[in-house]
Amino acid sequence: MPGLNLITLPLNPTTIQTSYSLLSSIIGAKEIFSWAGSSWGETAFDVAGSTSGNDFNLDLGTGYMLHMGVASSWSITGMPLSTATDVVLTSGLNLVGIPHPMGLTAKSILLVISGGQIVTQWDAVSQSWKSVFDIGDGMILGQDFNLNSETGYFVQVDQDSTWTPAMVSSAPQAKATDRQKLPSLEIVDQIQHLTVANLTSTSATIAFFTDGVGQSQLSWKLTDGDPWQTMDHHQSMTNSRTHRLQMLSLEPEQNYFVQAQVTDQSEGIKYSPTLSFTTPSVGTGQPQVVYGKVVGLDGRPKANELVVLTATESQPLLAQTDRQGYWQLNLGNMKTDTGYPYTIGDEVHLSVLGEDIIHRQVIEDLPIQQLKTIRYQQDITGQTTTASGPPESDLGQNYPNPFNPETWIPYQLHQRGQVVLEIYSSDGQLIRQIDLGIQLVGYYTTRDRAIYWDGRNQKGEFVTSGVYFYRLSTGSVDKVRKMLVLK
Repeated sequence: MPGLNLITLPLNPTTIQTSYSLLSSIIGAKEIFSWAGSSWGETAFDVAGSTSGNDFNLDLGTGYMLHMGVASSWSITGMPLSTATDVVLTSGLNLVGIPHPMGLTAKSILLVISGGQIVTQWDAVSQSWKSVFDIGDGMILGQDFNLNSETGYFVQVDQDSTWTPAMVSSAPQAKATDRQKLPSLEIVDQIQHLTVANLTSTSATIAFFTDGVGQSQLSWKLTDGDPWQTMDHHQSMTNSRTHRLQMLSLEPEQNYFVQAQVTDQSEGIKYSPTLSFTTPSVGTGQPQVVYGKVVGLDGRPKANELVVLTATESQPLLAQTDRQGYWQLNLGNMKTDTGYPYTIGDEVHLSVLGEDIIHRQVIEDLPIQQLKTIRYQQDITGQTTTASGPPESDLGQNYPNPFNPETWIPYQLHQRGQVVLEIYSSDGQLIRQIDLGIQLVGYYTTRDRAIYWDGRNQKGEFVTSGVYFYRLSTGSVDKVRKMLVLK
């Protein structure tokens, strides 16, 4: 593919393959790099059909970085490997090819390689690093991926070892992310915190929030006067309040205008302001994994949070937390305004998109570095707080509002107590009572903690459209608010 590609010899070649012979045999090949154990090593170039630089042998079981100017293919003659071939790993970062990869995944080989810490692949489509890594106690983070015989991979180990890939034909393959039931669309009034992140020569991530669940897509154009075009993209969640969409197939060093569009429950479309950005030139830094966790003040993990990491004069990197609150990023994907990658000793700033929390931390010379855990909560007004408990008990406005048929009712408790919610019709009749029992001090504001009402009365029947009042009674507060059911 155009740009950078990690390659390896897929078979035992009939004749010796060298960097010069490879550059001469592939249309559009510009340069090839070897790995020297801790940094890129020998390099060969092709300039107008003339090769220069280092002419080095291409070895079986070794990976190489190939820079392509156009999409092309590599034809090589040789014998398929018929017996298992050892992969020799030295302590540190190794760029290898994986003989007999059939049925193997990144996570499966981490479990069997002595001292295995990280397996990293280069995604030629997005021109970015993606890693699976072991953080100890049997926990492996990162989205698993299948291995193939034509691709090189970085393998980080903490000791010298030799690994023999097993020839298997029916081992489990990397599984796609489980599909979750999409939430129902809601009324959307605002698109907030529109951000461009994860810029590479061919891709970008656009992230933002909406104040209700909406269905999002992107439009783009090259100049201000061009018509908008719909962008083919991948997005982690289709219907959501948190939107993260990836733009692919971009051109290096090209300026783009982009706009987010969100369709809501009313089938109306909300448009974001227009953003512009310029993709960087083809290039990458050395892969290095950082990860962390986002939790509430009670220690419960916060899923689907958008974590932003920046350094001085760098484009932001962005990741989304998983169900356990973990996030991960690869510093090799960081692009600075000057074109240089990160360096050891740089200070990075860590925050949650849309929240006024910033942690500062220095990048250390570690293959895997855990950054500070972000602890925060939102109070019933939506403001960020790091206080251990609310200053007073209170009842918040339900969301969404108006709604049909379900809504969430936030509250906060200054002291432990019995919590009861009562819902009344506009003429004062009690139609539903929800007894939550004894609740501890804390913020009950997110959907997994707020009071859920499904729009039904005590008999299980859906209520009709209209204004309703809800009353929260605890030992320290008795408050009433109103909400609107709109069908």
